[in-house]
Order: sequence, then structure tokens, then C-alpha cells
Amino acid sequence: MKLVLDTNAYIDFAQGRPDVVELLAARSSEIFLPAPVLGELFYGFLKGSRPAYNEEKLHDFVSTLGVSIIEVTEEISGKYSVIYLSLTTKGLRIPIHDVWIAACCMGVGGTLVITDRHFNRVDQIEKIILSEESCSFAQKKTTSVFSRAFPFFGSRLLSHKDSLLTQRFYDLKDAVESYASAARIYMNCRKKGITVRSTIDCLIAETALERDLLLLHNGGREGATLPVYEAVHCIADL
Repeated sequence: MKLVLDTNAYIDFAQGRPDVVELLAARSSEIFLPAPVLGELFYGFLKGSRPAYNEEKLHDFVSTLGVSIIEVTEEISGKYSVIYLSLTTKGLRIPIHDVWIAACCMGVGGTLVITDRHFNRVDQIEKIILSEESCSFAQKKTTSVFSRAFPFFGSRLLSHKDSLLTQRFYDLKDAVESYASAARIYMNCRKKGITVRSTIDCLIAETALERDLLLLHNGGREGATLPVYEAVHCIADL
């Protein structure tokens, strides 16, 4: 499927939103960014405190995943006129900028990944509407790590307190970027046809990479997760 990303869709992916990462990994044959989306992103970068960092992150996304930029050409301008006429004939409006984004999508015959529901007024394109509910990878997966990876936390915490005090715990370095990197590990595995049974494995692998740790795991029990761990130094079959 040719997936065309709206501005919010790219931001959600860059922040590691799990359903967006899964969508791009599992259902995309090609990924596109319309030039008007780039304009919105660069504007946002310039207003922010880390423009160089965010631009580098965007360029890395484009080069790593082979993302194609949809330029505003004469053909795209023709698609714009079709969409805009259709809207005005029906007495409907959407932001002009979004008409251009829809025209870019129409031009490549793609499916637009969006959060803004006013795109539903555009009949000329296919759409995938993401949930508007905030779904931060960092927030959700931090909870999952403690509830699933460490089952003795909670009701059994007190009985293991002495044992826990003897252990060294390693955190991920950045509340957003580290989780986004873990999401990219997951996506790269899916692109290669590898099914990762638990996204926690990607978080563990990212922690080992960041902290330069030797990762010990039992590849025999979870063979499908082994390719994730091949990204770091590891000892298998314990």
C-alpha cells in the first residue's frame, strides 16, 4: 500500500506512537511525504528549540526508509483544482493547505494517513484515520515494561525488596528519542519479515545498545525475538 503521511502522522511516527509504527511497518509498500507537509514540519522546527536536531531526524527518516517526496507539479495542481471544485460545489471547506496535501496523495494514487477528520470531505482519495487520542510510545511502553517484564513488581514487590536493592537498573537515556529508536528497531524487523512477539524486546535491545551492555537471553524459548537481539552483543541459549 502506498502510504502518504500528513503532518500529524509523521509527528506521531517520529515520537514512536505504536499504532503508526505498526501501520508503516506492516502495510506500506511505499511511503510518501507531500511537499506541503515538509513546509509545515520545517515551520514547526524553526519555531521550536531544536530545529537542527528535528531536521536531521526528518532527513534520517526519509533516507533510511526510502521515503519519496511528492513535489507540487503541474499534474498535482490539476488534482488540486478537481478536489477544490468538488468541495466548493458541495458547499464544503477544508484548510487550503490540506487541499494541496490531498492533491499530492491523489497524484500518486496513495492512501492518506491522517488524524484530521475534515479530510473525510475529500472523496477523491483513500484515507486511514488514526485515533485522535494521544498514544505516546514512551507512556504506554514504560507501563508495559513494569507490568509484563518484571512480574514480581506489585503484590510481590515487598518480598523481593532485598533482592532488588542488590541489582543495578539501567534506564533508557531519553524519554522520547530512546523509545522512538526502539520503535525503529521494531519497524526494521517487520520490514524484513520478522515478527517480534513483544515490543518490550525492542526496548531491552535499545537499552543494551545505549548502555553498551552484554545482553544475555534465552533464544531457544523465544526464537522469533532473536533477530532483535542480534543488533547487540549477546550470549544465547543460556
